[in-house]
Amino acid sequence: MTLVVKKNRPSPIYSNPYLYQLFMRILYGKYFEGRYLSIAEQIPAQTSVVDVCAGNVYLFQKYLKQKSVNYLALDNSPEFVHWANMQQVNAKLFDIRTENVPQGDYVVMMASLYQFLPEAKDIVSRLIGAAKKKVILSEPVSNLSASHFGPIARLAHVLSIPYYASQQYTGERFTEASILNLFEQFPEFETTYRIPGGREIVGIFKGNLSNKSI
Repeated sequence: MTLVVKKNRPSPIYSNPYLYQLFMRILYGKYFEGRYLSIAEQIPAQTSVVDVCAGNVYLFQKYLKQKSVNYLALDNSPEFVHWANMQQVNAKLFDIRTENVPQGDYVVMMASLYQFLPEAKDIVSRLIGAAKKKVILSEPVSNLSASHFGPIARLAHVLSIPYYASQQYTGERFTEASILNLFEQFPEFETTYRIPGGREIVGIFKGNLSNKSI
C-alpha cells in the first residue's frame, strides 16, 4: 500500500526555534532541563547519535556536544534544519516515513511518536533497525490536548500539528497504557522510566545492528 503524506499548515512552534523553546520551557517548567538530562545520561561520550525529529537540537547543544558525540539531527521542518545548520550543527531535512534512518550507535526520538499514529509500530521498527546499540524513545503521556477544558485542548492540538502527516493522522495521543503496550510488542524492549516531572515515559530498546558487523 502506498503511504500518502500530506503537508499541513505549519504550527508556529514547529516553524520557529525560539517559539518552540519558549513553549517547551512553559510546558515542562522546572523540569525542562531534567527532561533532556535524563536522555543525555543514557548516551556515552564519543559515540554516534542520530536524533530523529530533533527540533531545535537543544539536546545536542546543551548536553551532547560536550561529550564529543558524532551527532546527526533529522527533522522534516525546513526552518528547524536551516536554523541548526546556521548553528553549525549537522542537520538534514528528513521524513522517516519515506526515507531510511541513517545508522548510529544511539538513535533518539523525543516526544514525536504521536505524530506518526496510526503507523507508530512501523516507526519504532525503523528506529530499532538503524541503531547499533540502543534506541531511546520518549513520549508524552500527560498532554494538554487531552484536557477536559475544551479551549485548552483545541489550542494544544493546533500547536502540535506536525509539518507532514499521513492522511490517517487525527491528533491522537498516547496514554501510559497504550505506549507501554506498544513498547512491549518489541523483543528488543529493555526497560522504561519516567522523566523528571512525569510528563513523558522513556523506552530503551536494544538496537538490531548491535550484533552485526557494519
